[in-house]
Amino acid sequence: MAKIHAAKERRIDGRGVPGVLAWASLAVVLQSFVGPVLVAQQVTLPLPEYRSLRARAFPPPEPPPEPPAPTAFESAALEVAVGDASARVTYTLDVALYGQGWQSLPLPAVGSFVAADFGAIEGRIAEGSERSVLVRGEGVQRLTLEAVLPLERDESATRPTWRLDLGLPSAAVVSGVLRAGDLVKQVEASDGAVVTPLSVDGSGGGWSFVGTPGGVAHFVLSGEATVPERSLLPLRFEATSATALGVSHTRLGLHAWIGVRVLQGELSRLDLPLPEGFEVVAVDGESVAGWDLESGELRITPLVPVRDSFAVAVELAGPPETELPSPVVAPTGAVRSLIATKVGVEGDGLLTLIDPGAGRRPDARQGERLPQAFLAAPGEPFLVAEGEAPPRWRVTWAEGTQVLAAQVDRLLVHYLVGEAGSGHLELWATVRNTGTETLSLELPPGAELLTARRDGVALVPGRGPGGWVVPLSARSGPQIVYVAALVPVALPEGAGELSLALPKLSAPASRVEVRLALPPGRGYRLADGARAGSAGPPAPAPAARQEVSTLSRQLLGSAAGAAAEWVTPAPVPPGYATVEAAWSALSSAPPPVVVQVERERGRWRWQ
Repeated sequence: MAKIHAAKERRIDGRGVPGVLAWASLAVVLQSFVGPVLVAQQVTLPLPEYRSLRARAFPPPEPPPEPPAPTAFESAALEVAVGDASARVTYTLDVALYGQGWQSLPLPAVGSFVAADFGAIEGRIAEGSERSVLVRGEGVQRLTLEAVLPLERDESATRPTWRLDLGLPSAAVVSGVLRAGDLVKQVEASDGAVVTPLSVDGSGGGWSFVGTPGGVAHFVLSGEATVPERSLLPLRFEATSATALGVSHTRLGLHAWIGVRVLQGELSRLDLPLPEGFEVVAVDGESVAGWDLESGELRITPLVPVRDSFAVAVELAGPPETELPSPVVAPTGAVRSLIATKVGVEGDGLLTLIDPGAGRRPDARQGERLPQAFLAAPGEPFLVAEGEAPPRWRVTWAEGTQVLAAQVDRLLVHYLVGEAGSGHLELWATVRNTGTETLSLELPPGAELLTARRDGVALVPGRGPGGWVVPLSARSGPQIVYVAALVPVALPEGAGELSLALPKLSAPASRVEVRLALPPGRGYRLADGARAGSAGPPAPAPAARQEVSTLSRQLLGSAAGAAAEWVTPAPVPPGYATVEAAWSALSSAPPPVVVQVERERGRWRWQ
């Protein structure tokens, strides 16, 4: 049965009896040559197992894998041709299509597409909120699209300038070439784009670029630098003028600093009317080509016509005078002017302000615009509008009188009066020393000294017959003495007068300024209305100085080497009333300030 079964297996296998006889014949022949042969063992398998082994030995081919994406946007090459008012862009796109049906490729949102070539496949441009191109086909395909982009001219630039916003496709690699006419000499790009000239010398005509896929590259195309259009307009400029006058026994020396900023047009000449009686000594400026005088005007010519800013310094000289206005040197024709002036005395003279005129002190913002050399010069700065009356001064010299060893150009006193019968006194004295080592200060009766400084350096004053003794520097320039003290003040219960004593000095004060901060709930006014005036801020702190006289070292002790620290005035408390007074005087013992005090408002309603 086994043999019959095997035979059936062979017949099913398709080989049959002839195959068995052939193998038998071959065995007989081989046995005749090689001798006895072992008989092979036969193996029988069930038909299902045989079919299973055959299926495993000859598996069917695997189906091809699905593509990872229906499309692959491989590269985009751009050709940009710049015209007069627009640019024409040719997009060459290489795309691999794997999916069936219509596929969408995003397009840049900038520009207007005017032509398309889809080659061997179907395609169309879809317009909407998100523009795209729709294609249908297979394999790697090349598409060509054309678009027109506007050029924006920058009218505010000083050279011909255009701006181009170029949308870049979302391909794996984006590159291109930009070509412009002879007018464009330089191309710059931003927002992820890099530009390189095609020519070695960078003379213009063509530029290659690469960009970030899917973005918008911003190009700036520039031509040759030309004269800005605003320079062709009528001249308009603004000026800053600062003049410092130094008065001495033998002459008047005037230093003027002029700054000009051109708003439009070109400044080819600067005209400066000179004060009467002054002569030009020197004109200094990096951009000055020359100067001359004509009909009392100084005419300065710059090296080239000025389109932005111009600065010049002028030195003048005049005969000595004892009464004079603050001289002003300001250019003619300015649409806006900041005019500052100051006067200082050199030597043993005393300067007195006769009439402030239209002068006013500069605020912090205006002071920042003034030259540092002007701010460092002796004297108090005043601002004067063009055409208005400047301050007038009188100079008193020491000839025929007692020689002044020191003089106080300005005495500024701040009083902060409290309700408890005391007041806080601060004073700043601008002192010029011409032959003494100390300044004596006699404070109001009962005053308690709190602190003292000179040029911002703390010191320990001594006691003398004239009160507290403050050491002075040996230099002749101005120095600032600061003193703070507590003073007994009798504030009236109701209506009445409040008399506030001022410190007495060992040197005469040319100008006295007082600011009173008085408690709320009452009304206040100066008893002497002629003294009403404005008390300005303290003079700016001078730089710390190292020279210290012998007497100063004795009085200062270890404080002689201390660092300078400028003291700001005590603030006025909320609700306090402020009364100010200012007058010119040539006295070392200024009279007290008397204030009329009205009844308290709360009591007045009940009486």
